Amino acid sequence: MRQNLEQIQKSLGGSEITQQGQAASQIPSALSALRQSERQAASALFTEADQAGYAFIPANQAGALADSLRASLRTFSPSEVQATSAIVDTMEENLAAAGDIKSLFNSRQRLVKTGAPNTPERAAANAVKSVLDKQLKSLVDQQLLTGNPEAVTAQLKAISNYADFASKWKGDGILNKLTEKTVRDGERIFKQDPASVANFLFGAKGAKLVSAPEMARDLATLKRTLPENQWNELRQEAFLHMANRAEGTARSGDLEISGAKFQTFWNEMKNRNPDLVKGLFTPEEQKLISRFASVASRVTSRAQNYSNSATTANTLLQQLSQSIGGTTVAKLALRAPFIRMITNTVASVRAEDAFKVPLGRATQPLSGAAGAGAASESGGDPAYDLYENISGVRIPR
Repeated sequence: MRQNLEQIQKSLGGSEITQQGQAASQIPSALSALRQSERQAASALFTEADQAGYAFIPANQAGALADSLRASLRTFSPSEVQATSAIVDTMEENLAAAGDIKSLFNSRQRLVKTGAPNTPERAAANAVKSVLDKQLKSLVDQQLLTGNPEAVTAQLKAISNYADFASKWKGDGILNKLTEKTVRDGERIFKQDPASVANFLFGAKGAKLVSAPEMARDLATLKRTLPENQWNELRQEAFLHMANRAEGTARSGDLEISGAKFQTFWNEMKNRNPDLVKGLFTPEEQKLISRFASVASRVTSRAQNYSNSATTANTLLQQLSQSIGGTTVAKLALRAPFIRMITNTVASVRAEDAFKVPLGRATQPLSGAAGAGAASESGGDPAYDLYENISGVRIPR
């Protein structure tokens, strides 16, 4: 069963992940590189805008713009927005003198850093920025500027692009949490230790796969942002958490794999966190995991209660393979390791040897006296049960 879990995991794509934390620990560095690249692109747009030339607002338009900027502060108490009001004073002076676009954008840049978050000062600064951007765009659209209108359009494009960058990387979301840095002992390091990212994402022993619906949103963001191979490796790590839920300790003290435990955890994921399941696995992969969980649960929970005929097990296992072995999903699940697991558990070495045939090859069940004789050798055969539950075909016993 462990070998088949590994087969399913490998089918998810990317380099093979062999231990928890292996993929997740690489994410901060990968995201940080993407963040830096996008920051550089945003800065390049501002450089291009600065080189676009000059533009000026004619006197007959400058007065109206100054009035609009001042009007945007009327809903605020003057004592609470003094810094913003002082910047608007500077903008009014510029408009009265020459209406230089570059000077206006310099004042706008000061507004970006004015006031603490969630204060009237910050709200007032944002209101002034919004009015300025709309008014400048309107002047460009109406061709009311003198000089090169690109001095405005390029700046507004750079501003808009940077706003997108900031909302993506500087907000409260998963990307900022995984790339934010701090200084410790004179060295800039990730605030979220890369070694703990797996627990941060999936929870201890994968608990968040079931109990944290909000995780679906974070994983969707990572899927959009990470390179495909790295995203697939993270999916492997999520599946590794799922597979580890199947492990337990037998009475003998040996480590054992329980199909029932795996199926229980998988069902909890589907029922309690369906959006996360859909985000992690394609519909075909979900069917593969569900089918594997069902078969594994039946085999590992019933094998100890039955004795089996090698011939009967061989025949039914071949039919089982033919029944669900014709799809891509089954070819991933019903590899030789799974067949060995079943035959070693519920049949004999003869069944294992007889089952060494390629998946998809047509096989015929025993019939007549041979079949009846084989079936009559034991009562309550798990291979029969397994076959009937999966294929829906009932064979006379």
